[in-house]
Amino acid sequence: QFKDNQVKFDNWLKEMSTKLGIDEDKLLIAIHNFIFKFLEVDWLEWAINKLIKDPYDTQVVIPFWLPIDHLLTSPPCYVHIQLFIRDDKLITVLYIRSHDFEKAHPFNFNSVRMLQVHVLKELKRRAPEKFKNLKLGPVIFMVGSNHVYLEYRYNV
Repeated sequence: QFKDNQVKFDNWLKEMSTKLGIDEDKLLIAIHNFIFKFLEVDWLEWAINKLIKDPYDTQVVIPFWLPIDHLLTSPPCYVHIQLFIRDDKLITVLYIRSHDFEKAHPFNFNSVRMLQVHVLKELKRRAPEKFKNLKLGPVIFMVGSNHVYLEYRYNV
């Protein structure tokens, strides 16, 4: 199933980069900057540094919105991501408020897996002795509303 999701994500990325007229790497960087660099904080960098300092910290949580934003607009589908290490595995939990299983799941899963792979590589690069046995763990989705729109119900 991961391979199928990866193919869907790759196709989406190729389609979006073509529509926008930019290459795929630049699109991924733009997505990263949009998601992780708000409020003048590079949340991804903060999370990596926090894990290096204390690999068993359970408070490595990257927010995607502030509650005050709820007064201005509806909250985003992604609420936050939590990263933690257990049994030499980097575990990633994505908390999703609203999840379109048919259309958004391949992108959601693959983007979080890519983030997890990036964090794993950075941990091993920056603190090789500390993280020499670290492997990818599961990507866990915690979903408030998981749904399939009627027009796509036969695709699932």
